[in-house]
Amino acid sequence: IMTYDEYLHGSCHQWVFDNFRPGDKIFVMTDYDYDIDNYALVHCGLIRNGKYLDVRGVMNSEQEVLDEFDYGPELEIQIMDKKQFLEYCKENNLLQ
Repeated sequence: IMTYDEYLHGSCHQWVFDNFRPGDKIFVMTDYDYDIDNYALVHCGLIRNGKYLDVRGVMNSEQEVLDEFDYGPELEIQIMDKKQFLEYCKENNLLQ
């Protein structure tokens, strides 16, 4: 079982898979990382009934979600379904 900090910083994608329910959407926040010269995952979580969810609980806005994270001006937020998210995770080598 993962800890709160592991889910929040490094395994948020696993939290999404562990907590996804039918009808949920998935938010994926990425930002350009100059160290790898590509976009990298900042954070992801669920959107359920108009609210944002991650290991911290329920939040009302994207900004509330982002308050915990460092990110730059090239932040992008995408909304995905589970199939799209699974493909995203595979393409970005997030799955063990």
